[in-house]
Amino acid sequence: MGAQSVGEQETFAKTPGTWSFIFSRLWELCREVHRRFTAGGFHTFRTVVVTVRFADFDTYSRSHTRVAPTTSPRLLNP
Repeated sequence: MGAQSVGEQETFAKTPGTWSFIFSRLWELCREVHRRFTAGGFHTFRTVVVTVRFADFDTYSRSHTRVAPTTSPRLLNP
């Protein structure tokens, strides 16, 4: 059995300054995940998970599972 998930992460040297920057980076990460998802032969997805880890290793994770599978990268748009 192949991969069951596709993910991407980024570590910042310092705290990003603006929400605009954070969301633009998040959207780039989502696009890369979707690119790898389709290149890996996946056809649909139902669950999206976002995990944020801070310098002190406090970690927060949220997920959302759709009722029906989808292929739309726009549903990853933050």
